[in-house]
Amino acid sequence: KKGEISREDFNLAKKTRLCGDLSKLCHHVRSLETVKKPLVCCWCGLHTYTRCMKCKDNKGKPGIPLHLNPNKGHATGKQCFFKYHDEVQFGLGKNDLSKILNLPKKDWTEPTPREVRDNKALIEAVKEP
Repeated sequence: KKGEISREDFNLAKKTRLCGDLSKLCHHVRSLETVKKPLVCCWCGLHTYTRCMKCKDNKGKPGIPLHLNPNKGHATGKQCFFKYHDEVQFGLGKNDLSKILNLPKKDWTEPTPREVRDNKALIEAVKEP
């Protein structure tokens, strides 16, 4: 029937292309704002010129500074925006280290793929059924 997607087509696309429902993430992408003065990225701690206005800090103020694929400078290509919004990586960012885990920011390093996998298991365990 014209206009219908088969289960086979969907499952094939799911293996190579589809990443689930991204509608919530799209709201955050649309809220991105560029600033003139550098801010400290909440994920990695380096300077950034973009912030997510949909997210709020722990005091309720909107505007979380995050890199989103800058094309020049010391943070070229950094994807902090996606890592910050990825539930699998919750708790692994530099700000999370101090604000959620009560550990010093100076101890932070970019998580390894293994640390992300291990964190995914932790997140799955704390998610509501």
